[in-house]
Amino acid sequence: MNARRSRALRAGLTGVLGALIVASTVWVQVVLLPSAAMAALNPAPLTVLTDCLRRSAILIVPLGVLAAFSGPWPFKVMAYLMFALGWYWVADRVGAGFPAPSGGSWLAGEAFGALIYEPIAMPILALLSGLAFRQLLRALNRG
Repeated sequence: MNARRSRALRAGLTGVLGALIVASTVWVQVVLLPSAAMAALNPAPLTVLTDCLRRSAILIVPLGVLAAFSGPWPFKVMAYLMFALGWYWVADRVGAGFPAPSGGSWLAGEAFGALIYEPIAMPILALLSGLAFRQLLRALNRG
């Protein structure tokens, strides 16, 4: 296999694994370490998992493309930012799937602040998922 095809396959795998990291850490945040408001809603684990996977699938292509170009530092920074913003977006969209207390729908960012954010567990999970994605990019650039 030539070097270009190998790098493209590794970049695609990095995009898929990055999206899986996002989905799994958001699922852990919602189901296993929920905030008080989320715990009151008693989310169904399998439903939340499918929603996390469905929402994070949109990150596969951008993370894969940025991983393919992640040699120079500006592209690495863009990949990390895309990962972090994707994590936030997936968590907010998963939270927006739950009913709002007023009976209406959530505005952008409201569900994250009201349901997902938990002052201790959420930053730790987000940081650990970011470090895992960083290791993925390092492995891609080493190989």
